[in-house]
Amino acid sequence: MQLTSKRLTCRILPGLATLGTIALLGGSLMVSQGRDAQAAGHQRGGPPRLKNIRILKNMTPAQVIAVMRSVSASLGVECDFCHVRGDFASDAKATKHTAREMMLMTNRLNTHERILSKQATCYMCHHGHAMPETHPPAGEPGERGERGEGGARP
Repeated sequence: MQLTSKRLTCRILPGLATLGTIALLGGSLMVSQGRDAQAAGHQRGGPPRLKNIRILKNMTPAQVIAVMRSVSASLGVECDFCHVRGDFASDAKATKHTAREMMLMTNRLNTHERILSKQATCYMCHHGHAMPETHPPAGEPGERGERGEGGARP
């Protein structure tokens, strides 16, 4: 059965989100060291080569890229937030290690805690920001005491 890319993304992303959106940095993606090597790889018709994959081992390159894009959007960052430009396999950035740990944490939530129908994702805490948001923004409606305890919204 062949799926369109849109359907494939829709099927993959919820499952990967369930895995803790184990993507961003957990699966280091190394397409190539440079544009010439990358172009040569695509001319041969082969898929990109993945290197230094630690979390997303059982995924195709297309699935890894889809997960990475989801994590990137969830954190509001670009690839170089965790990856070294031109060397995606490098572990030089501490944020890459942190991302791997966060992916494992989300995976544990979805596997053992059984919350949210196994749909815990990076976005649940990050809300499009690099650092997780643990408190409501200051001055936002809904702060305790603003409309009285348990008051309804206008």
